[in-house]
Amino acid sequence: MKLDLLQFNASNRCLQPVPAAYIIDKDKIIRHSYVNPDFMQRMEPQEIVAQLNKLSGSN
Repeated sequence: MKLDLLQFNASNRCLQPVPAAYIIDKDKIIRHSYVNPDFMQRMEPQEIVAQLNKLSGSN
C-alpha cells in the first residue's frame, strides 16, 4: 500500500512531526521538557538520565 502524504494530510506541504520528550514526576507534574523543531535533534540519553537523577535526588 502506497500512502500519499499530501493527500492524507490534506495539505500541499510535507511536514515532519516535532520530536519532544517530557520528564513527569509521580504527581504528574512536568519537571523537564525538550522540544526541537529539527527532527534530527533528539534529547541525549545522558540528559534524560541526569533529569531522572534530579527527580530521585541522586547526583
